[in-house]
Amino acid sequence: MTLKLKPLKLKTMVTVAALSTTAVLATHVTPASAAALTWNFNANFVDGGTATGSFNYDATSGVLSQFDIKTLVGGSPSNIFFPGTTYASGSSTGSLQNATRLELIKGDRSLQALFANPLTNAGGTIALVPSFSFEKLGFGGGLAVIREVADGTVTASAAIPTPALLPGLIGLGLGALRQKRKSTEAKTLG
Repeated sequence: MTLKLKPLKLKTMVTVAALSTTAVLATHVTPASAAALTWNFNANFVDGGTATGSFNYDATSGVLSQFDIKTLVGGSPSNIFFPGTTYASGSSTGSLQNATRLELIKGDRSLQALFANPLTNAGGTIALVPSFSFEKLGFGGGLAVIREVADGTVTASAAIPTPALLPGLIGLGLGALRQKRKSTEAKTLG
């Protein structure tokens, strides 16, 4: 028995190649790089004041970017020193060390927060460690007034990375499939 092979048309070969490439790349594509997550910051101070706002942090690169956290006055005598302020990217400096220690500085004021666990790109809710989280007003010469955090959390929802090339590859595969169907329909009608 002799097997006779028909030569494939160029269009059919291109379609098969496109579909094969799409299938291979779709199963082996790496996800797009993760972007910084927005972490929502909520804290209550022992004097009744609060701190709320958010900051962006990319755990992969270790970069703290945009931040905007406002502190509000409490009900005790400490409101003389802590009438409330805003720590924002444009007017303050900020750092996040080892994904666990946030420090925001605006002039002679600072807000420091220690997280119970490191921040990751998986998001979630992480508690602040009260005895190491506080707002401070410095007077120079090593003198400062501190108000401690009573409790607080940071919360973020994880971004869902999509494979970088997958949408384009699916479109390419679907386009090739449509071309093949048109070609098959034309042959059946003709």
